[in-house]
Amino acid sequence: MQELKNSGCSVGIFTIPPFDWKGENEKTWRYVNQYIESELSKRTDYFFDTVNVLGENPPNDNMAKYGGHPDGKGGRALAESFIQSVTIK
Repeated sequence: MQELKNSGCSVGIFTIPPFDWKGENEKTWRYVNQYIESELSKRTDYFFDTVNVLGENPPNDNMAKYGGHPDGKGGRALAESFIQSVTIK
């Protein structure tokens, strides 16, 4: 990541989208997304939380609103939200 930034690139990170996981897979998914947001995002120029767009409302945000690999509607919602909300440093 730092090598890209040193080369003049803007670097961003996204959370892992929901995949209808339960049990240990859900716990791992939540842990990794929390780590991405709380730790890795500090080293990037921008951060985007895909779960707010692609997941159902909490506490069921691990459930994919548009399918595990979002359909066209989900892809459009994700792209529009990203464009509207992300400011690159």
